Amino acid sequence: MKSNFSIKMMMQTLWTDFYGWSVKEYAWLVLASLAIIVTSLVMGGGMIELISSLTGIVGAILVAKGKISSYAWGVVATALYAWVSYSYQLYGETILYTLVFLPMQFIGYYYWIKSSSQVGDAIVDVIKRALSTRQRLFTVGATIAAIVGYAAFLRVLEGAMPGMDAATAILSVTATLLMVRRFAEQWIAWIVVNVVAVTMWVVMVLQHQDQGWAVLAMWIVFLLNSIYGWVQWRTAKVEG
Repeated sequence: MKSNFSIKMMMQTLWTDFYGWSVKEYAWLVLASLAIIVTSLVMGGGMIELISSLTGIVGAILVAKGKISSYAWGVVATALYAWVSYSYQLYGETILYTLVFLPMQFIGYYYWIKSSSQVGDAIVDVIKRALSTRQRLFTVGATIAAIVGYAAFLRVLEGAMPGMDAATAILSVTATLLMVRRFAEQWIAWIVVNVVAVTMWVVMVLQHQDQGWAVLAMWIVFLLNSIYGWVQWRTAKVEG
């Protein structure tokens, strides 16, 4: 970790990470947040769902920008989403968000701090990387095997939609590991995760009528943001 890194610098990133964006980037942040708020107010849903969705999308946009404070937002979003998933009997999501993704927020924060650029007393953007062909093949194979195994486990628990639940959970683990290690290919995994998650939450909304709309809106925005993130990271200078 950087020897001159301090708690003060960490706290400063909570607002300095929003400095210097383009008008289009600020507009995307505002529109994404408004989409979730309006959806929740119009279609109904609990406050926990709304806060989880808002903090989640702000954190995701910050990841796309390569900003360290994305993990601070991620802690809140992850903890609340675990509770929301449990209430909908999505046990795969619940287990992984509680036991894997929440701790990974702190681990990711540590690794990104170590691998970030710094100007004076300010932490700037994380330095990005790209997978080799061999690493890509291994990642795809391991992910598919894990999805099959986890889906079988969730069927034993009699969870709702074990196949989709397992796919979103395992793919999210893959994407999170790639994110922590600063690989641009995380965004391909996130795109797949978000497509599956949107499908899953459409079913949840249809089953529960007046609930889940904010979470569905969050996943739709996540999908759009993952495409934005892929473009951002692939056009940026990356380490081979």
